[in-house]
Amino acid sequence: MRKVFYVLFVAAFAILIIGCDGDKNGKKPAPTAIEITAPKMEITVGEQLQLSSAVTPKNAENKAVWTSSDEEIIKIVNKDTGLVEGVAAGTAEVIVTSKADSKIQDRVEIKVNPIVYDAPESVTASVPRETVSIGSVMQITTSVFPATAEQKVEYKSSNPEVATVSATGLITGVALGETEITVTVVADKEIFASIRIYVISGSMNVEAVVIQGEAEMFEGGTLQLSASVLPAGVSQNVLWSSSDETVATVSDKGVVTALKQGSVTITATSVEDKTVSDSHVIVIKPEIPPVEYPNLGGYEIIMYASTGYEWEHDPFESDYKFADKVAKQRAWNDVKQLFNCDIKVEAYPEEAVWGEPRAEWLVQKAQTNEAEADIVVITGLWTKTLVDGNAIHDTLEWYNKYGKHKMPPAEKAAGTYRGGLYNLLYSATDGINVYYGIFYNYNLLDDYGLESPAKLFNDGRWSYSDFLEYVLQAQAQMPGKTVLSGKPVLYWAGMVNAGGVALADSLTLSINFNHSYAIAAAQVLRETYVNDCWGDQGWDHESTSFRDGNTLFSVGEFWFINSDIRWPADLWGDDTSFGFVPFPYPDNFDKESTRTVNLGGQYYGLGAGRNYPAGVTAEYIYWAWTETILLTEKYLSEDVTYDLDAAIRNEGLARFDDPDSAEALIFFKKDKVIFDPFTSLTSYVNISNDAIDPIINGGSDYLQMLTPFEPIYRNLLTDMYG
Repeated sequence: MRKVFYVLFVAAFAILIIGCDGDKNGKKPAPTAIEITAPKMEITVGEQLQLSSAVTPKNAENKAVWTSSDEEIIKIVNKDTGLVEGVAAGTAEVIVTSKADSKIQDRVEIKVNPIVYDAPESVTASVPRETVSIGSVMQITTSVFPATAEQKVEYKSSNPEVATVSATGLITGVALGETEITVTVVADKEIFASIRIYVISGSMNVEAVVIQGEAEMFEGGTLQLSASVLPAGVSQNVLWSSSDETVATVSDKGVVTALKQGSVTITATSVEDKTVSDSHVIVIKPEIPPVEYPNLGGYEIIMYASTGYEWEHDPFESDYKFADKVAKQRAWNDVKQLFNCDIKVEAYPEEAVWGEPRAEWLVQKAQTNEAEADIVVITGLWTKTLVDGNAIHDTLEWYNKYGKHKMPPAEKAAGTYRGGLYNLLYSATDGINVYYGIFYNYNLLDDYGLESPAKLFNDGRWSYSDFLEYVLQAQAQMPGKTVLSGKPVLYWAGMVNAGGVALADSLTLSINFNHSYAIAAAQVLRETYVNDCWGDQGWDHESTSFRDGNTLFSVGEFWFINSDIRWPADLWGDDTSFGFVPFPYPDNFDKESTRTVNLGGQYYGLGAGRNYPAGVTAEYIYWAWTETILLTEKYLSEDVTYDLDAAIRNEGLARFDDPDSAEALIFFKKDKVIFDPFTSLTSYVNISNDAIDPIINGGSDYLQMLTPFEPIYRNLLTDMYG
């Protein structure tokens, strides 16, 4: 008996040892089957459903990938967790596949039912008042009854020459008169309501605040919102607040920081009239789980930039001067590994001459499928040509997929054309936002004992009247020289923009040539001309009197400074010194209210017409580039030594010798930027030669000269942004 017991004990112990040895390395056994568990088999359009899977044996590796047989009916929200969402009515299969063995699958059929609405019975429409000022906007509020009916409505103005109405019910006053706005229920065109609206002369009272920005963001991320205070010309300053600071906070510059999943309402309230505000709901999604990046097989992503300016885009160039150099180098190296690719910045070939010829060259290359670059450095002036010629991709879908809503509203507007998005992320971090400005010969300030205009701006003494006084006094102190040079049209546009007014407003689709700030700016410039303050009025960088050192100011673009092909570092000899001052702002403004403009200048486009090898697509190129921007932002945010103001100051001092100019640059963060496509809708040569020059130089009637251009610009604006 004792011997039998001993034999049984030894056998059992041996089995135990063998069993343990099978898992001695901690490796789970391979699955032999996988099964889906679904809480229900039917969902409604827009509804999400969490599926789960179980493997056999139970202790086997349970990692799987979820796919849909028809993404147009059921989309996979999370391919790793099995979260799905109904997209359209129909039936589709959801498949789960083991990562350990792709032959091990299970599938389940899910039915997606349409949303069932009750039949509409009536509709109501209301507005805050029956009047709206020229250039101002007012929002219609509608309700379809019963509440369970579909709420979609359409809007129409009986007289769009007096007032227009957008697809979202935003009324814009265009000219004096009256019109009837009709609201029609989409589900039953026989049901409608009408409101009579009277357009009156403009008012400087705050009427509305409109927030622009994305409606979704991810946990742990940041998002830039912007607020426009209407009508154009009132103070643009707002107070930001969050409905729940445990979900998301918002800074005084409109930067939202997501703390956890949920929904939060961000409100912007006018500082001039605290009864006027706008609210913006943001849904915060879970932090994006790790993803598998595509293998591009060593593909070389090529960017084309202007000859001699490759260093502005390549962080590995020795001349790259920006504060994000180390972070961007790290980001580029990471993307090269993650995507198994290379990134190279090259100069455009000689035949791609700058300007419209370069745009036409890109179109020709794309249309013959001979495009040479994946990413092209282009300008907003070429957008229409490039889009109409199918030379750059519409990236809106990919931006929504990979961009994490990081593009600021003004930057996004600059790349928008007929509902598409044609620019790539340029920089996810704040930085220098000045594009146009007034640049000056700093040497002449010393020679004639003139006060720094940048210091006047920094001290809050740079209104239209301050500017006029400075120009007249400087002219009196500089016999034989002049104060102003360059094209008057650019001074005029910059001065209007400094008042927070877009000459071509893509939000309200209005042209603001007759705005009081536009008229006042023209009057100031006319006064400077009458008092002989002007030198050469050359285009671009070509004013001879400025280049020869005989004029103090010239209007230009930020990148002109120290550029060998614009204003080189030795323009006035070895001791050449430059300065910068923003455009002056209206007399009823203060410094805090002024704005600078993003005119749709230099940006990145995703070139079309490339012959990609297998495994490489335009979408993957977009994804890889976007990751370089997002990772650069991430690494900068983790760098405790990085100081944004110091970075801007250092970049400014690399170009300007007047330290006050660098401080003026720091003032214009992203919340101080507006978008005005005035100079990119069409060449401004005609309006300059036939309207602004005669007004400033010849004293011609302002309204008479500009009125013929209003319908031209309005049609162009509507075509691009309507």
